Amino acid sequence: MEDIQMTADCDSNISLFRYEADEWLNFFVRVVTILIFLLNVFLIAAIFLDRKSHGKTRTLSLLNYMLNYALFALLYYFQNVHARVTRDLSQSSCLFIILSYAFLKEGHKYSLFPVCIDFIVKYFKPSKYENKSFLRTQFILIGIFWAFVLIKELVIILAFSEPGAYGCSVHLHINSKLAAFVIAILLTIAMLVFIGLLIYIAIKGKECEMMKSPLITFVIFVILVVILHLGKTLFYVGLWGAITYNIFFTYKLVHFVGFLLLPFLWFFDATIRRSIRKLCSGKRKKTVATPSLELTTELN
Repeated sequence: MEDIQMTADCDSNISLFRYEADEWLNFFVRVVTILIFLLNVFLIAAIFLDRKSHGKTRTLSLLNYMLNYALFALLYYFQNVHARVTRDLSQSSCLFIILSYAFLKEGHKYSLFPVCIDFIVKYFKPSKYENKSFLRTQFILIGIFWAFVLIKELVIILAFSEPGAYGCSVHLHINSKLAAFVIAILLTIAMLVFIGLLIYIAIKGKECEMMKSPLITFVIFVILVVILHLGKTLFYVGLWGAITYNIFFTYKLVHFVGFLLLPFLWFFDATIRRSIRKLCSGKRKKTVATPSLELTTELN
């Protein structure tokens, strides 16, 4: 949400994707967003087809996160390139892009909580982990997180903002800025608490070898998300009055690199790599089996 405000309040000269000299960057963003979208779709397919290995609740939480991130990749392009290049966007289309982008950007952070809860319950309450009641609880939690983020963004953007002065953007009122900042701090605290619990499980649960690779990967993943989130919050509060083109460019570039790298961290998870190998080997087997079948038919 703060990114939209920064882009709206900055002078039109401080836009990362505005100059003709930045056309190469626009093209690069298009390629990257397509890559990230397809990568997440591929991961979704691999995990879903190998869902028995991951378990129902872990599969649900992972699919929820990756679906969110795949959609976020599409909206990343529309918000940061399409909405800035296209000059004749209607107000309703512009508002839809802003709302969807803010919703999915916040949603991908909240979507990490069900994955955290999955690890915590699996370690502290293994008897309840495989119960259908826990699966229903995860469904409810995911629904609550989605509803909370949607309501939060609707209230902030529709009730406490006005159209921005430059292109497709909104100008947030001071109350909405303060509310967004408080929620961002609370989100950071919650993530730090979960990181502490996950590190505790990683240290104490040495006997759980099956959890080791997924857990370490996920801890690194969440730490990176927290660093990016905290950096954005501190930048928004501390540097707003003295923002320059170079500072804003650096800020956007760092977060773009983070956006690009996050999905690739999943490849450090041995269980996800195994699911990918199963998916790829399954495709190869089908490809090899088809010509053999045709050859047998011709011989007969």
